[in-house]
Formats: sequence, structure tokens, C-alpha cells
Amino acid sequence: VSAGKIQMIQGEIEKFCEDGVILKNGSKLEADVVVAGTGFLKKYTFFDAELEKQLGVEEDGLYLYRHILPSNVPDIAFVGSESASLSNITTFAIQSEWLARLLSGDMKQPEPSMISDEINKMKEWKRSWMPFTTSRAGIILAHWIHYHDELLKDMKIQHRRKGSNYFAEIFAPYEPSDYRDVMPVSSKNA
Repeated sequence: VSAGKIQMIQGEIEKFCEDGVILKNGSKLEADVVVAGTGFLKKYTFFDAELEKQLGVEEDGLYLYRHILPSNVPDIAFVGSESASLSNITTFAIQSEWLARLLSGDMKQPEPSMISDEINKMKEWKRSWMPFTTSRAGIILAHWIHYHDELLKDMKIQHRRKGSNYFAEIFAPYEPSDYRDVMPVSSKNA
């Protein structure tokens, strides 16, 4: 943002169009990426009614594959909005890397049937023990290490982050610094 490469604009999205968004005030913004900073209350009304229906938002939230991909809506992904963990910034960074690798072709996208099966298993598991809340679908919380492990395994990255220190792997807490080598750092910005 400070380098002028990203423009921040606040406003309410009326709808998406082919090359950006139309705001409620009628203005059109061309955009490659839209970051929806919607606050705590989750709403999906900025999508058109058909897309919102396709997403399949349920009373306990939006269930996604790896908390990123919807099962039956192509060309859309959610990073940082459908997952609440004990280390949100780390989780969002790993999600971003996972999605970047998927979009660049470094990872193969799972078959739609596998995505649906995984989402259904997650839904069944969460509903079997987690109290109802409108955000249950996105709750990871104490299971964040397991979730990070899934993403790392998908990317073919070692999920045990303590190196050869097996004692630390079992007994030491995981910290954001344990994931420092997951996201490549541009030498230009390092």
C-alpha cells in the first residue's frame, strides 16, 4: 500500500462484475483482487444471489475444503475469512502459500468428489462435539497444529517443524517462528 502498488478503497460492494466490482454508490472499480474486510459479522450478500446459493452457507457457517475452497463453486477461494485458529496470522500466511501453490500449478487440485467428502467429514466431526454457533464451520482453534499439518502435507513440506529435536516435537509448543521457512521470501524485500 505505501509503495503505491495496492490501492485501498472502502465501500460496500453491490455486485461483482467481470473485471472488478460495482459499489453500492454506483461506481465501478477494476480489481484483480478484492479483500473483503467485513468485520465480525459474516455476510455473503456482496455475491449475487445465485453464487451465494451455490456456496451453500449453512446456519453454522460456510464449510470449505481446507477452510479455503468451496466444493461446487470454481474460481473462488477464501483466505483468512473462514478459519479461526489460535495463531491466525500464521494460519492465514500458510493458507496464502497453499493457495498460491495451487493456483500456480505446483499442487494438483483434488477431485470435486474428494473435496465434497472432506467437507462432509469435517462438518460431521464438528457437529458431533462442538456447540452450535453461526461460525462453527470456520472454527479451528485448538486444532490449529493439525490443520497446519494438513496444509503442509498437501504442499509436500515437512509438517514436523522442530527438526531432529524429537523431544521438542512432542513437548515444546509450536510458535509462528516454527513456520518461517514455509513462505519463500523475495530477496528483493528481505
